[in-house]
Amino acid sequence: MKKTPNLIIFITLLVTTAGMAQTTNLGLITVNANTEISVLDHFDNKDSGSFINNGQAYFYGNMTNNGVVDYNTPESSASLVGSAQQIISGSEPFYFHDLIIANNSGLENAINMSGTFHVEHDIAFNSGILNTIDNNGTLILDDNGTVSNTSDFSFVDGFITKLGNDAFTFPIGDNAMYRFAEISAPSGVNSLFNGRYVYKDTDNPYPSNLRIGNIVKVNNREYWVFETPLGTENVDVTLSWNESSTPYTVYSNPDGIRMARWNFEEGAWEDVGGTVDTLNKTITANQTIDGIAVFTIAGADLNIILPDDVIVWNAVSPNNDGKNDYLFIENIDLLPNNSLEIFNRWGAQVFSTTNYDSNGNVFEGFATGKKDTLLPTGTYYYILKYDGTNERVEKAGYLFLSTD
Repeated sequence: MKKTPNLIIFITLLVTTAGMAQTTNLGLITVNANTEISVLDHFDNKDSGSFINNGQAYFYGNMTNNGVVDYNTPESSASLVGSAQQIISGSEPFYFHDLIIANNSGLENAINMSGTFHVEHDIAFNSGILNTIDNNGTLILDDNGTVSNTSDFSFVDGFITKLGNDAFTFPIGDNAMYRFAEISAPSGVNSLFNGRYVYKDTDNPYPSNLRIGNIVKVNNREYWVFETPLGTENVDVTLSWNESSTPYTVYSNPDGIRMARWNFEEGAWEDVGGTVDTLNKTITANQTIDGIAVFTIAGADLNIILPDDVIVWNAVSPNNDGKNDYLFIENIDLLPNNSLEIFNRWGAQVFSTTNYDSNGNVFEGFATGKKDTLLPTGTYYYILKYDGTNERVEKAGYLFLSTD
């Protein structure tokens, strides 16, 4: 059988607005299968316009959709092939089977979105960074959808939405760095995950010095955000570290690498553990996400995890906001014959008790017997003793008290 050659169409309908050429569609354009169409100018699909692409469409300029942009065959693909920044806008979504990002402008935000792309099958990141964050753009990938070819030169800067119940690697990055994150197959029936990577000083809004558990060094350069608008999901979350963005003190000791999650109730980073893969430079932890979850990579002091899984949360800010209002010692209430002494920096004892964390018996920033005046802000030292399963445990450590 003789093969029918592809039909190639170049659309250059010129409508001049302030000296700028654009292609404006007011009616119906249908691109048949095995047909290529190139839109050389800015593409403006009006509210009366319908653009049905069953072939291969190449867009060289900005794209605006206020009507219908869709397809009805799996052979359909759309390519963004501009050599300058391409702006995506409009009140209605663009529907694609396959989307190819191939902008060669070299700009950090080569494709800037305020509109919506909805992709059913595959997004190929060949070249060009697609920005969804600066102008509240939306990029949606359907159930069983895939991504390919991600690199430091092509990824999503901002949120990407993944529908469905399959495992997924988010093609996300920031500051010209591809920094993926992964989730296992979600537990929900109809799942929706938004994922984003942020490279910035984490102290605003997630201060790295506020931490609970055995974390001593929180990554203050980068974090990942997940959102589950449709309800609670249980997944394995995988993050990666990279010498170009992750502080050396976080990953220098592989045995101490931890995943940290921002605890919104406590207002601090919390150690959630994780399984470390040093070969692939990743850490994975099973997490339940309901709403918004923020993660980063942290370094732990392995000496703070005591026998019988006792952990001293060493930050106290007794301001009655429900966050770190007292010195929490995880699991100490389950162990008999425990005692706690706290000393100021000059070695004077300011607090002592036995059977800690029973019947409200906790350190709330007051010296023993003096409930009228809080101790001053600063670093204090403690000695904790308890009968463990196999031994008598005695541990000295420090805590930071904030009463300002």
